Amino acid sequence: MSVNTIPPSPITVGHALRHARKAAGLTLKQLSESLGLAISTISEIETGKRQVSGVELYKFAKVYQRPLSFFLEESESSPSFAVLLRAASATSVPKETIINFHELCRNYRTLRKLMGAPEMPSPPDYSTSEPTTLDQAEVLAEAERAFLGLNGQPIKDICDLLETKRGIKIFHLPNDPDGFSGAFACDP
Repeated sequence: MSVNTIPPSPITVGHALRHARKAAGLTLKQLSESLGLAISTISEIETGKRQVSGVELYKFAKVYQRPLSFFLEESESSPSFAVLLRAASATSVPKETIINFHELCRNYRTLRKLMGAPEMPSPPDYSTSEPTTLDQAEVLAEAERAFLGLNGQPIKDICDLLETKRGIKIFHLPNDPDGFSGAFACDP
């Protein structure tokens, strides 16, 4: 395993800091008051025009409750998380739940890279063959069941089937005491 000795660019760090601020629902003014930094300084850091110091980065990490590594890694973040965060304000899903899920996905992706795990198969893109009739939908469903090797049998373990045949990672999280359940998609 090699150690990355090249520091991330100010743009990479700034992008991660802006993403974390927006995910936390903070304005530049609110963050400025929390950190004791000028709004213009934060703006320059977020746009990569100014490099953040180690002390400043530590302060950002404390405010956002994220490890320093969160801001120092190249992010391949999916735009779907931004959509989920915007939608969270209109639902009962706390933003913190979505942020924690995003962190879980990033950690999983990083762990797979560090271990040199083989690439998982990609799910098919059905958007090009979207069915418009019931007959077309049934043909598509039968083709998928045939690919999955179901041969008309019931699905015994859908999680295992989706992970091994379609490369869709399933995370099982503890039950929410308020009874929340949901599904998220992540493009690693």
